[in-house]
Amino acid sequence: MEVMPCFKYILLTTITWVFLGLCYAQEGEDGYEEEYWHNGNLKSKGGYLAGIKNGPWEYYFIDGSIYQRGKYCVDTNPDTIIVVDPETLEEHIKVVKQEHPVKHDMWLEYDRDGTLLRETLYIRGMLVSDVKHF
Repeated sequence: MEVMPCFKYILLTTITWVFLGLCYAQEGEDGYEEEYWHNGNLKSKGGYLAGIKNGPWEYYFIDGSIYQRGKYCVDTNPDTIIVVDPETLEEHIKVVKQEHPVKHDMWLEYDRDGTLLRETLYIRGMLVSDVKHF
C-alpha cells in the first residue's frame, strides 16, 4: 500500500503548518501572511495581491531578530518557454503570461545583532545596486 505513506506525509505537513500558526491568503486572494518558527517567534510577514506576494515583507531569524526587509511587486511580463511535444519530440516556442513576485525597491539584510550588512536595490526584479557593509 504505497498510498498510505504519501497520505501520512500530507497529513503531517498539514498539521505542522497549522501548529506553526501559518495564516495565508488563498490562491487568487488578497491578504496578509504571518509564518512562525517552531519556537513561536515570527519567521516572516507580508501581504498578497491576487494570491501573489506584493508590498512590504519582513523575514526574521529563529531568535526573532530581523533578517531581511523589502518589497515585492507583481511581474506581469510575458515569459518565453520551449514546449516539447512528448510524442513527436518537436520543440515549440510558447509565450506565456505568468504573474509572479519579484523584488522591487531597496532590500535590507541584517546580521543577528541588528547590524546592517547589505543594501540591495532592485527595479522590478532587476538588480541595480548592491552595497555591502562590513
